[in-house]
Amino acid sequence: MADEAVLVWCDVRKNIGVLQFILGLREPGKADNNNPECINAEAVEITVKRDGVVVKKNEELNGQSSKGKKATKSSKQCRILFQDVIIDPLSCNGLSLVQDKELQMRLRISIDDSSSVPNIFSQTNEYDVQLDEERQGLKRRPVEMRCKMCLDSITENMQFDRVLELPSELWQQTSLNLCCHGTVTNLPSLQEGSLNPAETDCLLGSYFILLHVNAFKSKHLDSMGSRVIKCHRCGWSIGDLVLQHDGSSEFQVKCVRINKHAVTTSLGVDNIFREYTTELYLSRLLLSKLQGRVNFKFLVKSAREKETRQSCAILWILNSNAAVLTNVPNKYIDGCIIDKSNENSKEMKAKLMKGVKILYKVFLSSTDEEIKILPGRSTMETLDLPQEEFFQLVLLLTSSTHTMPPSQRKVDEFTVGYLKT
Repeated sequence: MADEAVLVWCDVRKNIGVLQFILGLREPGKADNNNPECINAEAVEITVKRDGVVVKKNEELNGQSSKGKKATKSSKQCRILFQDVIIDPLSCNGLSLVQDKELQMRLRISIDDSSSVPNIFSQTNEYDVQLDEERQGLKRRPVEMRCKMCLDSITENMQFDRVLELPSELWQQTSLNLCCHGTVTNLPSLQEGSLNPAETDCLLGSYFILLHVNAFKSKHLDSMGSRVIKCHRCGWSIGDLVLQHDGSSEFQVKCVRINKHAVTTSLGVDNIFREYTTELYLSRLLLSKLQGRVNFKFLVKSAREKETRQSCAILWILNSNAAVLTNVPNKYIDGCIIDKSNENSKEMKAKLMKGVKILYKVFLSSTDEEIKILPGRSTMETLDLPQEEFFQLVLLLTSSTHTMPPSQRKVDEFTVGYLKT
C-alpha cells in the first residue's frame, strides 16, 4: 500500500474557522524514492466533499503500442474521510502548488453542522470526566502504586479518605489579585498550608498527584539531596519532593508529587492512570506554565551530565489549543485506517489530533555562558527536566515534525512540532 497511499495534512484554524489542506505530490514525470507515498500531479483528480476528499489516480498500463494505438489506463481512487469536521466544498480558495511537491488550499469549516465544531477544540469536558473517573477509582478500593517501568512498589497499600481536585496551577497568583489592599491578613498561611495533604489524602492535579510523605516508601526517597524522586530499582523518574521554607536556612518536605504517567495502580484496563503517557505529561506541564498568555517561550534544560556543559532547548508555544487532521501513519499520530475491501477503491480516515503547536530549537551541548547570551534569554521561563525526560521531549517533537509537509516544518531558524494533549 506504500506506493498507493495518499497522505494529507490539514491544519485546523479555529480562530478563523478554516482548515489548510495539503496533499503531497511529486514532480511531474519524476519518481521520488524518498517519498513513494506522494502522487504524480499529472495523473490525479481531486474532488472535495463535505466529509473529506476523493483522490482519483489514472495509471497508464501498457504505454503506446507498436501500431500507434492509445495506451490503456486504469483508475484507482482513495477517499480520505475527515473525522469530526464538516467542510464547505464551495469555499475553496488559495489553491496553489508549492515547489511542485504540495497541493495546498484553504477550506472553510461548514456552519451547517455547527454543533460538532465546538467539540473539536473543547478539552474541558474530557478533562473533567477524566478527573472524575480518577477520583472515583482512587476512593473505591485500596490502591498501591507501582513504578510503571519495573512494577516495584512505591507506596503503601492505602485506602484514601479524601480524594480532592487541586485548583488551577496559578491559584496563588489569582488569590493575590482577589485579596488586595490587605483585606486578608493570613493569606500567606492559607496559600502554603491549604494544599498539604494529610496521611490519608490524595490531591489530584492535571498531570500529577500529591501524597503525604508517609505514604511513600522511604527507599525511593534517598535521592542524594536532589528533589527528583527516582525508582530505587530501575532509576525511572517518578516525581519530586515539594519543599517548604521553614523560616530558617532549612527546607522541610511538604509532600510528595508523583507524575501520573510514571506509575500504575494495576495491569491492564484497571490502571487508573492508563491514559497518561510521557507526551501527555510534557504537554500538560508546559500548559501549566503558560500563565494565560497566548505566546510563551521556555528554556528547557536537562540535568547536567558533566559539570561544564548541558543540553537545552528553546520552546516557543505558538498555539496551546491546536488541531490537526491527518492520515499520516505514525506511532504518535495513529491516523491511518485503510479499508481494503475494493482493490481499486480504498478509504482512509484522517483522524483529529488536538495538541500544542511548538517552535523549537535544540542545543545538545552548551555552557552556562553560551546559554546566557541566547537571543531573548531574559524573556524565557526556565524549566528543568531530568535528562531522560528532556530527550524524550526532543524525540517527540522531532517525530511530529517528520509527519508534517516539508513546507510547514520550518519557521526561520526554528523547527515546528506538536505535542498531543
